[in-house]
Amino acid sequence: MKLLRRLLLPVGLLTMLAGLLMLGVCVVDFMDPVSSKMADDNDPFGPPTPRHLSALGAVCGLTVSLAGFALTFRSLATPFSPHPEPRSVTS
Repeated sequence: MKLLRRLLLPVGLLTMLAGLLMLGVCVVDFMDPVSSKMADDNDPFGPPTPRHLSALGAVCGLTVSLAGFALTFRSLATPFSPHPEPRSVTS
């Protein structure tokens, strides 16, 4: 349980960063699909990505980013004590 609490902050930050990166790429792809297709080394002159797929990717990126945001601030709201109080043992 303690390990999970310690991992919430870095996992949340990485998840938020990945979601924001995905959101940025999909917004650029939505705004200018032809130029973003030219950056594709496998098929630079192929048909551009349909706008609905770019919008779906942006929604997914936003969802991942919000999940990372929630994990990050949940880890900050959870108090962590490196020295827990001893448990009382009753006989």
